[in-house]
Amino acid sequence: MSTDSKRNIRTKKKLKGGCDMWDNLFLILERITEPFSIKQKNGFLTLLFLIISLIWIFNPTLDLRFAGVIILFLMGFIIFGCVDVTNKREMHYDKVVTVLILIIGLCYLVSSIVFNEFSRLILAIFWLIELPIISLVVNKYNANKRLLSCLARGGIIAFIILFFLSAFFAPLNDLQYASIMLNPNGFGVFCTATLIFVIFIINERIVNKKIRSVLPLYVLLGIVLSMIVFCQSRTTYLCTIFIVAIWAVYLLNCAIKNKIFVAMTMKIVIMIIMVVIMFPVTSYSVVFIHNHFTRFESDLIGYNYEYYEGYYVKSKVDKNDNYSQVIKRCISGSGKRIGKGIKTNEDLSSGRVYIWKSAIKYLNYRGHSADSRFYVNFGYRLPKNTGETHNIFLQVGYYEGIITMIFFMVFAVAVTYKTFWYLLFSKKNYVDGNYTFAVFIILCAFGIATMLSGSYYPNNDNLTFIFWLTVPLFELHKRETY
Repeated sequence: MSTDSKRNIRTKKKLKGGCDMWDNLFLILERITEPFSIKQKNGFLTLLFLIISLIWIFNPTLDLRFAGVIILFLMGFIIFGCVDVTNKREMHYDKVVTVLILIIGLCYLVSSIVFNEFSRLILAIFWLIELPIISLVVNKYNANKRLLSCLARGGIIAFIILFFLSAFFAPLNDLQYASIMLNPNGFGVFCTATLIFVIFIINERIVNKKIRSVLPLYVLLGIVLSMIVFCQSRTTYLCTIFIVAIWAVYLLNCAIKNKIFVAMTMKIVIMIIMVVIMFPVTSYSVVFIHNHFTRFESDLIGYNYEYYEGYYVKSKVDKNDNYSQVIKRCISGSGKRIGKGIKTNEDLSSGRVYIWKSAIKYLNYRGHSADSRFYVNFGYRLPKNTGETHNIFLQVGYYEGIITMIFFMVFAVAVTYKTFWYLLFSKKNYVDGNYTFAVFIILCAFGIATMLSGSYYPNNDNLTFIFWLTVPLFELHKRETY
């Protein structure tokens, strides 16, 4: 027997051994989840994401210990809800994206050893073990769309809870609105992901012709957009503009393709009317419910304050305040924030260009420890030391080193190319157009947010969470083109 033949036999044995390992994993998962129906599994996934979302909501005020670790731990249980033996198929995975994720995880593992940091080790485990396993299980049982649908429902329920908490415990004032999440940018990201969830479910209901069930979602859409206006986050505004614009194009395409232009126009008009109506209703709720129903509590503890970025700030809204004045101040604040973002002393980025230039000077191959900071000279205002680069690639490069940053860039190009490729040229998908559209706007929102903020960890917020569970896993079938 030739040397090449022996080598081929050894390779086949290794591949068979690897397949046996995964088959055993799938068999174990099927036996564990056998007593549960698909409906129960969907409920489990919805509840799981609801719990994770509530951790994000309450963590800023309660300062929960190991919240990030808990979220990644709970994330692992997703595989149990994705098992569906009736939808089982051959195992598919995108080799390029998978290899890049494993390399990123390996880089984080090395970085955790170099800097002796537990947080980087946890992220290394996520990219090396947790995400690849979730990816294989989700695609083995064709659970991509079902998973996103359950995440959307869990995220919507969490937002409804947040809205009621906002109405009772966090009245509007002249500051950027952050509700009980303290950080207006974090609150804006949470609302951005909720906007995607609501749009995804609306599209799903429209496709299934459940018109009556769409009306409550129109109301919810109005509340979400109102909250986005209140947070006065320029990054959130930009994400929202892109999402709504892409959604308009999607609806127009659906109307033309299905020849329902008049019906679709009526639905859009009704939706716009509901959104316009819900803005004053939402703002009224977060202005007056707190004062009329919890005033006794404020009197009892001696203050009526809003907790904002680690400080108690006296709320400018009280029972005697005029509703129209509150809304005018809110709209005025939004206008000032937009103007500040457009131009500040000849700086179109509101200081970000200065931060990016400074961060680039400190890049190296080793990276920096988590408590490291770099000096930024803005020129038009006081300099400061910061650890926020406001850009995903610079954030990775500064803390993890140039090599990890390069792999992140290649990963970004790979998933962007793959998503656009299937959106524009795919002839046959196992997923419907709504799911493809949802993945596309998740990618766009994540790209805008991370290019301007730098937050990309899967346990940071709901937007990055759903990105890592959808975009890298998206459409792993053999490509067929027109």
